[in-house]
Amino acid sequence: MAYKQGEWRAHFTMNSVTVVSPTGTVIQGNVTTVSQYISIITPSGSYETLWQLQPGPAVDNLSWAWGALNQRPPNSFDEAMNTPGMTQFWLVACHDGASTNVCDFSK
Repeated sequence: MAYKQGEWRAHFTMNSVTVVSPTGTVIQGNVTTVSQYISIITPSGSYETLWQLQPGPAVDNLSWAWGALNQRPPNSFDEAMNTPGMTQFWLVACHDGASTNVCDFSK
């Protein structure tokens, strides 16, 4: 499927997000949340996204599917993985104090 693998970073505040790609490209925008959707408003336009948080005992997992710039959000995570212009992310955040046996992603 030619998926691009790499380490992406996302930093959320109460009303914004900064996303950094493996190549260093930065996307910053203001966010609003309605139900299972996050809207990201950037200077270039808006991304409509679908999200699902899965808390765990040592890490939290965020499945995050983006529609194409200035387009509708994906209907599902599968659609985001298979539709040109859409993007699917899976982000993992370690809980404070989690063991490095669980939270060392360098291997």
